[in-house]
Amino acid sequence: MRTIHWKGDRPVASLLKIPLPPSNISSRISIVKWIKPDRGWFKLNTDGASKENPGVTGAGGIIRNYLGKIVLAFQEYLGFSSNIEAKLKAIYKGVKLCIDSNIRKI
Repeated sequence: MRTIHWKGDRPVASLLKIPLPPSNISSRISIVKWIKPDRGWFKLNTDGASKENPGVTGAGGIIRNYLGKIVLAFQEYLGFSSNIEAKLKAIYKGVKLCIDSNIRKI
């Protein structure tokens, strides 16, 4: 059996008593922090996802000002596509929303 197919399923392989080579994946947790944009600027954060790939997709995003206050937010059902297409559409729709709302410094 090729052990590469068990990538990410190590607990399942262990329960089934399937020997796997040592993992080189770190289990260290990284702290992530959202940083406010500079005064007069806005920050656009987006994401897109699919249920399966390809599959049913959606996209959304949030625009905050330099104080961290929410200025605009959006979400949209996209239909059937890939996760990459959903992520790209989220970016496109977020930038378009900024332009349509006269928000230029993103």
